[in-house]
Amino acid sequence: GEFSLISRTSYESFADAGIRGASVTRMQSSEAFSIMNLTHIFAAGSGFRVLDTTERSQTGLLTLAPGESTREKPSRHDDSDQTLILLAGELRAEIGDEQAVMQDGDAVLIPAKTPHRFINTGRSRATTFSVYARPAFPPNEKSG
Repeated sequence: GEFSLISRTSYESFADAGIRGASVTRMQSSEAFSIMNLTHIFAAGSGFRVLDTTERSQTGLLTLAPGESTREKPSRHDDSDQTLILLAGELRAEIGDEQAVMQDGDAVLIPAKTPHRFINTGRSRATTFSVYARPAFPPNEKSG
């Protein structure tokens, strides 16, 4: 069969989910450490921001103003697959040689080494949440 990089899977919008900033701690060997770092996605700022990084994965937040794009030319992550979920807004996804318009709740998987770019084609701010399987950026990466 034919393989398509872009396949649409719609989810109910969870933009109203009440995620509150919090930290959960666990005691181990008489030492407290954080095991959970909650971030309110819509209060996390603009541009790109790495939220959390582990040895095997990484999460990131991207917001784009109307007409703004991730970059002029497509980017790629040589060692990381990326799953991007559009939480709010509208984006044109350019992945490999394919294009599609993404709307609230749409998700897309971008395999490692695949060129990709996103453009906000809507009238409001677009907010995405991504998971990278193998970290793709330095832990404290920020732009915008």
